[in-house]
Amino acid sequence: PPPPPLWWWSVAFCGAPIL
Repeated sequence: PPPPPLWWWSVAFCGAPIL
């Protein structure tokens, strides 16, 4: 399944994926 919204907004805001 696709990653949760928290993942992509973290990438967008923090510039790094939260794994």
